Amino acid sequence: MIKTVYVVVCCLLSYIAVAQSKAYVRRNTFLLGEQTELIYEVKGVKNTDKLSFIPQQKTIIGAKGVEIIGQFQDTLIPSGKVFTWQGSYTITAWDSGRVTIPETTIRVNDSVLQLSALSLFIKTPKIKEGKGLYDIKEGFEEVPSRTSLFFQKNWGWIVGGLLLLIGLILYVRFRKKKVKNNPEITLSLREMTIQEIDALFEKRLWEQEGLKEHYFQLSLILRTYLGKRYTLSLMDKTSYQIEVLLGQLNLHHDLQTEINGMLNQADLVKFAKSSPDISEVTRSIQRAKDVVTKTSKFGE
Repeated sequence: MIKTVYVVVCCLLSYIAVAQSKAYVRRNTFLLGEQTELIYEVKGVKNTDKLSFIPQQKTIIGAKGVEIIGQFQDTLIPSGKVFTWQGSYTITAWDSGRVTIPETTIRVNDSVLQLSALSLFIKTPKIKEGKGLYDIKEGFEEVPSRTSLFFQKNWGWIVGGLLLLIGLILYVRFRKKKVKNNPEITLSLREMTIQEIDALFEKRLWEQEGLKEHYFQLSLILRTYLGKRYTLSLMDKTSYQIEVLLGQLNLHHDLQTEINGMLNQADLVKFAKSSPDISEVTRSIQRAKDVVTKTSKFGE
């Protein structure tokens, strides 16, 4: 009997120790065209956990009439020694009645957690009898039939518009001639990215209590470069999703490890309050330049 109780207690403790997930909305009931927030939540996330959640675009599949407003947002919220991950959409609906948002999943390391289905109740606004949706007061004014009257009233605008058009034509011609005589130097993707990294280092944000902003900007530069270099959309991806996408490109293992390490370090500084010293900040700048150089093609 004691052994059975011990097994049950161990099972309960192991259940509490793992990440727990749920889904909910700010308001289950709202009117057509109103907005509410759909939130997915996973509690008990650790620094070392890898989360993978693929957000939907514009509409939620399986939820007829539900439209996504804006972009998917996610964040990590400290909760003691662990974190709570939250991902959210702003949504609206254009069909009245009951709508079910299907369940979905999120991967935490090698485990797949279920995010439960939700029910929404969308109501049609009530319209008072004898009144339309809008109370519009219309006014009408007779339009002069003679063309001459138009020119008499607007000759100043017409002359001004002609002078502006002539000035614009002359400016464009002058600009083309100047560009022809002094062609601008076009920088390659590698050169532009190196310049951006150097400019970020020159700001020395960490000296102004801006260490998180420094690593955020460095991560943004790398994501932009890698996205253009390999024709990928990386700005709305998590570090784990970027790791999966780059892994499909058959990059050298050491280079792949270097990129993953830099992105994960930026996440630790942003979300886990990691505080690298000045030597590590300097090394991260040089590592970013090395990644750009190693992944650039000749002449790019």
